[in-house]
Amino acid sequence: MNELKLYTRTLNLRGLVQGVGYRPFVRREAITRGITGDVRNIGGGVRVRAFGTKEALDGLVECLLSSPPSGTVYLDTEIGDPSEVSHPMCPDAFTIAESDAGDLLPIVSPDIAPCAECERELRDPVSRRYRYPFQSCALCGPRYSIQFALPYDRIGTTMSDFPLCDACEREYNAPADRRSYAQTIACKDCGPRLTFHPADPAAVPIHGDDAALEAAISALRSGEIVAVKNNGGFHLACLADDAAAVRALRAIKGREEKPFALLFADLSAVEAVAKVNEPEAELLTSPTRPIVLLEPKGALASLEVLGESLLIGAMLPSTPLQMLLSQAGVLVMTSANRSGEPIHTELSPLADWLCGRAAILTHDRPIVTPQDDSLLFVEDGKPCFLRRARGYAPLPIRIDGLAKTPTLAMGGDLKAVFALHKGEQVYLSQHTGDLAELLICRVWEDLQTHLSKLFGIIPGRSVCDLHPGYFSRAAAEKSGLPVTMVQHHHAHIASVMAEHRLSRVLGFAFDGTGYGEDGTIWGGELLYCVGGEYHRVAHLLPLPMPSGDEGAVDTLRLSRFHLAGAGAPQKSPEEVQIAAAVKLGLCVRTSSMGRLFDAASAILGICHENTYEGRAAILLENAATLWEGVPASLSLPLEGEVWRSDLLLLALREGVQSGIPIGALARGFHLAIAGAVGEAAMTFAKACDCTDIALSGGVFANRLLLRLCRDRLERAGFTVYRNEKIPVGDGGIALGQAYIAAHRL
Repeated sequence: MNELKLYTRTLNLRGLVQGVGYRPFVRREAITRGITGDVRNIGGGVRVRAFGTKEALDGLVECLLSSPPSGTVYLDTEIGDPSEVSHPMCPDAFTIAESDAGDLLPIVSPDIAPCAECERELRDPVSRRYRYPFQSCALCGPRYSIQFALPYDRIGTTMSDFPLCDACEREYNAPADRRSYAQTIACKDCGPRLTFHPADPAAVPIHGDDAALEAAISALRSGEIVAVKNNGGFHLACLADDAAAVRALRAIKGREEKPFALLFADLSAVEAVAKVNEPEAELLTSPTRPIVLLEPKGALASLEVLGESLLIGAMLPSTPLQMLLSQAGVLVMTSANRSGEPIHTELSPLADWLCGRAAILTHDRPIVTPQDDSLLFVEDGKPCFLRRARGYAPLPIRIDGLAKTPTLAMGGDLKAVFALHKGEQVYLSQHTGDLAELLICRVWEDLQTHLSKLFGIIPGRSVCDLHPGYFSRAAAEKSGLPVTMVQHHHAHIASVMAEHRLSRVLGFAFDGTGYGEDGTIWGGELLYCVGGEYHRVAHLLPLPMPSGDEGAVDTLRLSRFHLAGAGAPQKSPEEVQIAAAVKLGLCVRTSSMGRLFDAASAILGICHENTYEGRAAILLENAATLWEGVPASLSLPLEGEVWRSDLLLLALREGVQSGIPIGALARGFHLAIAGAVGEAAMTFAKACDCTDIALSGGVFANRLLLRLCRDRLERAGFTVYRNEKIPVGDGGIALGQAYIAAHRL
């Protein structure tokens, strides 16, 4: 009898294939097809050596490419051709081989929310992991937050502190088990454990998962605030419908008016209070579990949690512990830190800060990398990130700009995110906060060291913002590396080019602050960008503003400076004084669209102080969104290369004095900006021979403005691009910096 012909194939599969249960999946599929060989982690992917019949090998390849584990993201696949091999050369079995760091760039999996099977077990009294807060399998669980070394093996995570019991060991080594080679495998007998510390520092801590969990749920139901240690740091939680608890939470955070995010038990609970379309539902239930901004149905409109927002920040549990806690009810879930400071990850400093104002539910698994929750909204069926962190960081973005030398892109000082660029891959850090705070600066620097070590990327140069006062620029200059400086708004537009692999665009960069090439403050710019270069095509008329931080906080004073620059009549003593200062040049000038929104909000009497970032613009958007009548007829004229923002502000002031409703003026203001964008695109597209438009900058976090601009541009025949994988604001400029630096050298 003739023996079957056997063949061998080698597969190199690069991308997010570590930390998603990929190796056990390959082994199971190979065994079912009678294939022998091995699968191993290599740098940036996995390598499969397979031996079997040609039909079996073809079936395995088809399965891996078409039906990989949930969470898999392929960047490259190299599938070797089958070559005949003799029977004695074939291994006897299919195994998971020892990992090899290899030469390819690594991909680190973000934390993954519990899969459906783990959630089922969590609620199944028959399961030995019933109500176990740290259960996971090969398909889900913490990854980036607990990983300190590559490749992704248990020894390189903080789970190495927890030796497996006999039952978990058997599951780990059983090829057909869902927990086969699950690096975070654990159970009540061998895994992390909970401890509850009552708010009273003199009270005795409660140890043990069940007892600690019940104590925390009881505390929440009793109106207490509980600090909960999740995968990436502590959160502060309380019942959303307990107004007194929410007010107490605001006092702890120093956060009087900003909205809080809400944790719901499941999608149906979200849908009971908010409008949820299909893309929003997919994001809410995805393994990344971000906070998604949704339109309310009205049931939550009076709650303390919403503050001044018209939207609900909703999220579903991202850990088994959050799933168990959600049985207490809808919870406020916000990072445990004073506003502007880093999220707490250690018990002792957290307890010192809380000083008995909240109970604490903690556990004994260390956190390597702190992370906030990711925050986004959906526009036109696509995500728009406001904060990119848990669930997304540190996944790389592949760009058409080869880093000839490994590069550290510093990003900006606000919403600080840096990037490591090597080859075609740009690895973005998670959001860390604003670098005006010393503690954030330390976290930012420590994270650079950690990620450089984790990915094995030693930067040979750095790229930073032009702003001479930025901490990030000073850090670049002190690094001893060659430094490339990039204009802020150019980086915004380049970030869109990098995401969408564009070589040239007309880009509208609208934000609050960015240092210009001429030494003034830019922020309302139309740039023509080609590769790593740009030309400033048009901009807002530079108007005077107070120097220092005052201009971004005191919007009433800002509006008076702007109006003085516009030539408005000055009546009050302060207005006369401001006009004199402007005439003498005792001010700074800005073409910022963000400041224009602030000034408009103040002129309309909507907001006179930015008690939190963007407040005046948000309230202006709210007024425009709620207005259902005829909008005021306003315009932002383009004269040559300058948008006459002075004329728009004077028209707003005249409208107020004439008694035009504030909502009509707010709506008309938004329409005037969108109209100016459309007119400028039509004016300059022909000269630049470009119909691709990019929109970026923090002002485009305004959902109404983004929609109006996109609609206006698309109706005119333009193709519109915006940030979809990274934040639209300053949290995305590191990607643009990396793109520009790669194209300049």
